[in-house]
Amino acid sequence: MSAPPWSLPRLIAFRFGVIAALLLMSPYVFWIVPGAGPLNVALLRGWHWLASWFGALLGLDVPPLRPTGSGDALWNYLHALLSLILAALGTLAWTFASRRRAHPRLAAAMTVVLRYFLAGILIGYGMAKVMPMQFGPLPLARYDATLGDMSPMGLMWTFMAFSQPYVFFAGIAEVVGSVLLLWRRTYLAGALLLIAVMTNVAVMNFCYDVPVKLFSMMLLAMLCVLVASHARRLAGALLGYATREVPPRVRTTATAERIRIVLKLSMIAFIALHAYRAVVVSRWIAEQRVITPLHGSWRAERVVIDGVERAPLLTDDVRWRKLIFHEYGLVVRFATDRRLYLRAEVDAKAQTITHVEGVLRRVWSYRLVDAEHLVIDTQNIHAELVLEPPPPLTTRGFHWVQEDPYNR
Repeated sequence: MSAPPWSLPRLIAFRFGVIAALLLMSPYVFWIVPGAGPLNVALLRGWHWLASWFGALLGLDVPPLRPTGSGDALWNYLHALLSLILAALGTLAWTFASRRRAHPRLAAAMTVVLRYFLAGILIGYGMAKVMPMQFGPLPLARYDATLGDMSPMGLMWTFMAFSQPYVFFAGIAEVVGSVLLLWRRTYLAGALLLIAVMTNVAVMNFCYDVPVKLFSMMLLAMLCVLVASHARRLAGALLGYATREVPPRVRTTATAERIRIVLKLSMIAFIALHAYRAVVVSRWIAEQRVITPLHGSWRAERVVIDGVERAPLLTDDVRWRKLIFHEYGLVVRFATDRRLYLRAEVDAKAQTITHVEGVLRRVWSYRLVDAEHLVIDTQNIHAELVLEPPPPLTTRGFHWVQEDPYNR
């Protein structure tokens, strides 16, 4: 029995959506496939070349392809625009060339493609929060930054990273929703959960100028497409009407079913491996966090440079104001508020601080007078420092009972 014909608007919208989705997904489709890195790079370079060519037609100079972490580069916008133009042209050609008025099998296949693409991408984002990697614990130096000096993205990153339970909660929501996408009877629940999650993500990207606006909107649009075919059933259920059961999947030949199972298991294995990579990377990141005996923020009370004691003048760009030994190194904050970020290692036995500044490797000696007083000697600096109390953000903690708000 042939499928009932679709209306012309539905037919055109479907064909446009299929072509646009495939073009928009193409630069990212091999992210989770092991060993497919060179192919993924080739696709990115190919699209970047096309976007650069298209940009030249529009009088735009597209910068070279660089791994900056931004998904809102000029070439990304040109790729999206070019994909929509090609999808429109492809839809026009497809409509003139084909007399078919329905594509039920292709619609089912594209639903599966969207489900697994979204699951593969979003489970990676979720695991990056669960482990955590995307919003790892804040280093002590971050607490010394002033609010006004932060960028909108830096403020959002700090807000998220401050509460690791909240980051874990956000990650679990993405992981659970992604796993639910893998099965036909649960993918609607997963898509609804992820729509809520990705709406919040997209709004935060726009409101805090996070350069993943295009990608998050693309993922959100794809999730909405998955839900769209169930819109009538969902509306009926919300209004209290009985809804029909999802019809069972149409079975084909035994050979086709075996191929389907192999492909499904392979995709699940790729996604599981993708999630496991997050575990491995998170362990490596955790190993980089080192709490040294000098961990803390030390205020310089007395600084002698080349035998001359320097007064704490805010115009002195050489005198130390503060030294912050954090989990990933050392920050030297000068009297003018200029900051120098250094990789540093503290040897408690030898009482030395070894740091790298550019290509130079320097060794300082230090002496802990007591738990709150530190003396550091370099080639030309003698500094006496006092440990500052930890910031309230690290000590306030959680309280069930509060007679008055603690809002500082």
